[in-house]
Amino acid sequence: MTTFTQLHIAVVVTFDLDLRKNFDASVRARYGPPIIQIPNLHPGVANITFRIGTSHAMTDIGVGTALDFTLGLDGETPVVGLVGGVYSGIAMPVASIAATQKVPQIAFGATSPALSNKEHFPYFLRTVPPDSIQGRAFWNWVVVFQVPMVVCLYGIEPYGS
Repeated sequence: MTTFTQLHIAVVVTFDLDLRKNFDASVRARYGPPIIQIPNLHPGVANITFRIGTSHAMTDIGVGTALDFTLGLDGETPVVGLVGGVYSGIAMPVASIAATQKVPQIAFGATSPALSNKEHFPYFLRTVPPDSIQGRAFWNWVVVFQVPMVVCLYGIEPYGS
């Protein structure tokens, strides 16, 4: 998991704790039953550990974290999956690294349509639609509500482009 906010870190920690309640009796006894019951949980899930890194919302730091995680450059066992980066500008180079290592990556905020290209990013998945769909939805909103004037501002980065 790569992130830049304490909220995202808290979500991952909470997820990890709740998942462990499904198979670890000592965690369940201390914190109560799982919020999300998962029936027929694969026994291998008990061996999953989560590592949290950072991107500080900067591409070079996110790429460095991904290299540490996927290659084990930080002295830890290389990861078998990545969550993040949040921004497309970070997720894209991380997806390239993940592809070379054949590590699946899922991003919950990366919306660049370029990430939908499975030839370039075969191990990349997302939980939000690409910007191309977002743009059409926004245009439909303008038409349906007969918005008399629209101003478009963008940055020269993957999201703005």
